[in-house]
Amino acid sequence: MTMSPTLKRRRDEVEPAPEDWCTIENEPAVFHEIAQNIGADMTTVNEVFDLTSINQNALGLIFTVKLEEEEDEDEDEEDHSKTTEQNPASASADVFFISQIVNNVCATLALLSILFNIDTRFDIGDHLKDFKQNNLGATPEERGVALGKDILIRDTHNSFASAQTRAQARAEERERNTKKKRGRAKKARDVDIEDEVVYHYISYVSVGGHVWEMNGLEKGPRDLGPHPTDDWLSVVRPYLMEKMGDCLESTLMEVVPRNRDDVFENQRVDEWLLDNTRRKNDYTTFFQTLIRHLHGAKEIQL
Repeated sequence: MTMSPTLKRRRDEVEPAPEDWCTIENEPAVFHEIAQNIGADMTTVNEVFDLTSINQNALGLIFTVKLEEEEDEDEDEEDHSKTTEQNPASASADVFFISQIVNNVCATLALLSILFNIDTRFDIGDHLKDFKQNNLGATPEERGVALGKDILIRDTHNSFASAQTRAQARAEERERNTKKKRGRAKKARDVDIEDEVVYHYISYVSVGGHVWEMNGLEKGPRDLGPHPTDDWLSVVRPYLMEKMGDCLESTLMEVVPRNRDDVFENQRVDEWLLDNTRRKNDYTTFFQTLIRHLHGAKEIQL
């Protein structure tokens, strides 16, 4: 995937965060609670199984694809649409674009790329409003650095990583810092890794009457063209249909307004919170103790 020299340089120059960003699961429940915890508590996230079933009130879409497949598609998409070469503000005064600078941030960045661009028509919470206001005049790369240092967003993101993952991330960060001191620094990873399969997250949102593809590894937002009033999905659906047809493995999620009066939705959210509690806990010690106990009681043989 093509990356601008400026972005590469900024990635090399960025100071490591006090704690690295960890990989997180590609699950609507995770994205939902991240949105809630950073202040956008009037939104929720659903998985989309069929492009025709996308909620007409969708605020944005998050597309997940294996990175190698995304790289293979890059050259084919050059004739499809044009990636903005300049600061995103030159493409549209309202588009807020952030370059992906730090490790493993792309999942949360995809969510933020939607939230930051719907703030004029939807409440995204004070923290995100302040972040955007403080970085309006910054370059996409500088915004990426600021995001990497945002404690609330980073800690919320990392809360969905297992204890083992967080420990591994800290060990990798120490190793990178050691190599930098020796003059052999490695570049920051720009994707999330799950079971050794590499994934990347791209978001789609309507801003200023146009549909925009927000890919933190690109130079700027990609304009997919104008859309009819109140029907931005009519533009993004055929684009995603072709994109998904070229991918062997991909998923799609929608960010939608949350209906707190919907009993079914509230039950689902309660189930999600329980699932997320399990995700956040490390059960390794428990199972090790249980196995030792059962072995000592002669109930199992090791």
